[in-house]
Amino acid sequence: MIKNGELFAMPLPGVGFVSAHVVFSLEHVEQLGLVPQVSLLRRYGSLLVDVYGPATVEPSSDANEMLIHGIWIDDRSIAGRDRPRWQRIGKRDVDPTSVEFSELVLNDTHNSVFVRGEIKKPLPYKSREVDRIDACTPFIAAGTVAMICMNLLGRGDLLGEQRILFELDGRFDLRYNANRDAVYREMGVEPTRGYFEWATAEGLDPGRFWR
Repeated sequence: MIKNGELFAMPLPGVGFVSAHVVFSLEHVEQLGLVPQVSLLRRYGSLLVDVYGPATVEPSSDANEMLIHGIWIDDRSIAGRDRPRWQRIGKRDVDPTSVEFSELVLNDTHNSVFVRGEIKKPLPYKSREVDRIDACTPFIAAGTVAMICMNLLGRGDLLGEQRILFELDGRFDLRYNANRDAVYREMGVEPTRGYFEWATAEGLDPGRFWR
């Protein structure tokens, strides 16, 4: 089981390694009895990770610059029993106040909603408008994250013609979507509002996952 706080070396083809910090592990908090069966957190991937660079030749636990602040991935592709793709390299405490969950706009039983971690807010959009915004992919493959990091580090040339397929994309996170400011205006919320403060104000007790 992958736990909150674990660090992994993420290999980048032809480049080296960057480090991935697991800031939220669904399986870990499930075992602690902290995720209700109806929790929004069950809609996403298995792990929420922060990714740090620059690339190193050897696996490294140095934080350096944050490349991606909170992205949902599936743990099955990185921690297989036979040939795990990512190597465990250590552990670092998680600062709950700094954790940021990805943001999505979804159709939910014929209603449009904004979701961010455990936060869920109604929106006035019709289904076709939700489709136009197109920020509804709950997680992406770990291998895709590696390709995105290559682009972020200026080595997209190694991806050839497929480079444009591996970018921080508004489809899996409203934070990278051109419609984000408009969505936040509909909710009457400042786009700069941090997750921990907002979730606490909603009575969600976000800090319980890391106590």
